[in-house]
Amino acid sequence: MVGNVRINIGGNQSGTIVMGNYIVKDSYNKLLDNDEAVAEAISVIDDHIGNNYQGSENEAAIKDIFQQLQNGIANKHDAHILKVFWDGLITLTPTVNTLTNAVSTITNLFTSK
Repeated sequence: MVGNVRINIGGNQSGTIVMGNYIVKDSYNKLLDNDEAVAEAISVIDDHIGNNYQGSENEAAIKDIFQQLQNGIANKHDAHILKVFWDGLITLTPTVNTLTNAVSTITNLFTSK
């Protein structure tokens, strides 16, 4: 990942998300308050990332995009925004796809049912 990524969100949600500079606070707590299954999936993915990608050359980018995904879920961003974050995370951490239950829970947030 090279440079910053900016995503402008219109409608009721406004602002610019700058990956690498954006700090997410209390997103896990927001997730837990809203949906325990999603919070558990995020926790499983977080543990996997910590165990498998800590110290990797992409560690900072992985942390940033994972925080963006958590924040997007917690703040109920549009499905296409969540998919952008998810796709970025999977690109940087392909082994996350082996966590089938967690992956299913997260991808259900932005796939048609």
